[in-house]
Amino acid sequence: MKLSFATILLAILVSSQSIAASLTVPKYAKFEASFTLSNQTGNPYDPDQNDIEAAFRDPYKKRIVVPAFWDGDRWRVRFAPTQLGVYTLQILRSGNPIPNPGDLTAAQFRCIPSRDPGFIRVDAVHPQHFIFDNGQPYYPQGIDLAWSGGSVPSYPVMLGDLGAAHMNWARVWMTYWDDKALEWTSDKSKNPPIGQYSLDAARRWDAIFDAAAANGVYIQMTLQHHGQYTAKVDPNWNDNPFNVKNGGFLQNPDDFFTDPEARKLTRAKYRYIVARWGYSTHLLSFELFNEVQNIREADNHFDDVVNWHKEMASTLRSIDVDHHLITTSNSDPGTPLAGIGLDYDQIHIYTPDITSYFSSLSAAGTSVPVFVGEWGPQGNSGTMPVSFLHDGIWSSIMAPVAGQGQFWFWDETLKNNWWPQFKSATSFVHAFNIDALTGFTSVRPKVTSTGARTNLTFTPPGGWAPNTRFDVPVSSDGTMPDLSGLSYFIQGNSHRDMLAKSIKFDLNAQSPCKFIVSINSTSAGGSHPRLTVDGANPVEMDFPPSGKNTDVRKELSIDVPAGAHSVELFNTGSDWFTLRRITITNYAPAVGVLAKQNGRSVVFWAYNRDRETNSPASASLVLSGLPGGKAEVHLWDPWKGEELRAPDLRRQGTNTIINLPGIDRDIAGVVVVR
Repeated sequence: MKLSFATILLAILVSSQSIAASLTVPKYAKFEASFTLSNQTGNPYDPDQNDIEAAFRDPYKKRIVVPAFWDGDRWRVRFAPTQLGVYTLQILRSGNPIPNPGDLTAAQFRCIPSRDPGFIRVDAVHPQHFIFDNGQPYYPQGIDLAWSGGSVPSYPVMLGDLGAAHMNWARVWMTYWDDKALEWTSDKSKNPPIGQYSLDAARRWDAIFDAAAANGVYIQMTLQHHGQYTAKVDPNWNDNPFNVKNGGFLQNPDDFFTDPEARKLTRAKYRYIVARWGYSTHLLSFELFNEVQNIREADNHFDDVVNWHKEMASTLRSIDVDHHLITTSNSDPGTPLAGIGLDYDQIHIYTPDITSYFSSLSAAGTSVPVFVGEWGPQGNSGTMPVSFLHDGIWSSIMAPVAGQGQFWFWDETLKNNWWPQFKSATSFVHAFNIDALTGFTSVRPKVTSTGARTNLTFTPPGGWAPNTRFDVPVSSDGTMPDLSGLSYFIQGNSHRDMLAKSIKFDLNAQSPCKFIVSINSTSAGGSHPRLTVDGANPVEMDFPPSGKNTDVRKELSIDVPAGAHSVELFNTGSDWFTLRRITITNYAPAVGVLAKQNGRSVVFWAYNRDRETNSPASASLVLSGLPGGKAEVHLWDPWKGEELRAPDLRRQGTNTIINLPGIDRDIAGVVVVR
C-alpha cells in the first residue's frame, strides 16, 4: 500500500508527540541529558575553547540557552522547566547548532505539574521577606554546615538531621580539606591542572544537592573563603595551586582580585557551577566569598575587592537563567559590600551576649533582605552552654529581619544533639504561620511583674566599628535598651575618632543600685576604663601596656542612688578594652521581653532574667498599637517544643494586655488581631 506524504508526516508528528509524552519531568525538577561530540579538542572546562550549550524551546516557543558541562567522558546539560508542556532542545557549539551530537539521551520532554514551589526570590513588596515562585513564604531557619570530615558525618546524614528538625537552610563551603573545592584537593598530588576541575568534588556536590532536595533544605553555596587568599587570617595560601610557589601564577594572595588570568579562571569556574547545579531550586543563593574582609592583604585596595564582587555577580547573572540570589560576607548594612547590587546582606557576629545583639538588630533603611549567616559565642565554643544556643535562636526570631540567625557551630550541635532546640523553633514558626507574616518592626513592650526586681544585663552588640550613639536611655520598666550603634570595643586615644566622647546611660532607679562593667580584655597598648555618675566621683581602673592583647576578666562598678541619674563610661587610656557585659543591679522586673510587630500581629519571647535560680516569675505584657477587632494569643514552650494553654487577654483602650503564666525559663507567643 502506498502512503501519501500527508499520512507519513502525520505519523511522524504523532510519533514525536508520543516520544515527548513518554519522557516527563515535573515542573521545577531536574531534566538531564548527556551527549558526546566528535572531533573534540582543547580543555573541555574552558569556554573559550569549548563553548558548549543547550538551547531549549519552551511550550510558548521561548528560547532558553543554558551552558553544558563536561563530566569526564561526556557532556551533560541540566535544566529545570518552569512551564507545563513540551520542551525541545538543541546542542550548540560556539552558538551554532550541532546537527547530530553523539548519543544524545533526550531531545525533548513534557513538563508536568508538581508541588515544588519553585525558586526563591526576594518579595518585591516586602523587602525583608523571601518568597518562592508560587508565592509561598520562605523564612530561613537553619545552621552552617561548612565542611565535613573527622567526627563530622557525611552531608546526606547532616542534611537528614536538618530535615528531621524541619530546618530549611544550610550554608556549605567549597573547601579543599574535605575535597569539595573544584580546583584543589586535600592531597596536593591529586590537584587537577589549573583550569580544570576535580570531578570527585563535583560529584560530592551532586550528592549534597540531592540530599538537600530530599530533606527540604535550601543551600547557600559559598564559592570562595578568605583563607584561600590570605597568609594572615585562617591562612590556606601556602596550599593554593594559584600560588606561584606551587606552580601557579599569583605572586601575592590579593592579586586574585586584579589578575586577569585569575578573574578569567573564576568566571569559567562560575560558569561550570551554574551549568552543573543551577538547575536546582534547592540552591538558595551563591555566596561569592566568606568573610572577604579577612584578606588583610587587600585592606589598602579594598575597592578592587568591591569591583571584583560586581564583576562576578554580573557574570553569574549573565549565565544563570533561573536567577538565583547572590550574596557575600560580610556585607552588613553600611559596609562597602552592602549596596552594590547583591540580593541580600549577610552579617556574622560572635558576642558574649547574643540576646543583646538580636534585640538591637534592625533592617531599617535597607532595601534588601538582611539576616545573620553566622553567629556564636565569643571565645571557646566547647564551653558554651545550651542556654546560649537557645537564647540566640529565640532572640533572633524576634529580630525584624528576613530570617532566623544561623548558628555556626554545627560540630557542637552534632556532638551535643542540640537538634531539638532547632525543631522547637521551626515548629513554632510553622504552627502559627509566622513565616507568612510581613512588615515587622521591633517593638519594646512594657512588662509589669510581681516580686523583687532583678539585675538588668546587656552588652553593646557592635564589633570593631565606630560608636554612633552616645546617649542610651535605660528604662526600669523591663524593656531592653536600644543598643544599636554601640560597640563592645571601648576605644582609647589611639582611636579617638571611633569613640569621640563618653557613652552616657540615663537611668531612673527605683532604689539604689550598682552599675557594673565587666571587662573582657584589653589591648597590647593598655587602657584606662572610667565610670562617673552625673559627671562626678569617677571610679577608674588602669591596664598598663603589656605588649600583647590580654584577657583580664575584671569588674569596674559604681554606686547609683535612687532616682534619675546619668552614668558615663569612657576610656582615657591609650588603646581599647572590650566589654563582656554591663549589669545594673536590682533595676528591672524579673521578666524581659523581645518582640516584633506588624499591623495586626505581635511575635514575642518572654524570658525569666533569674532563670538559673529556677524561681518562676509572673508578668503582664502590655502591647500597644494593635487595631480593634478580635485578638487571639497563642503561647509556646520553647524548651519542650509544644503549645501551652492560652492565657488571659484583654483590650484596654489602645493596649492589649496578656497575663502570662509563671515563667520558669521562657515562653514564646504570637498575638493576632483578626
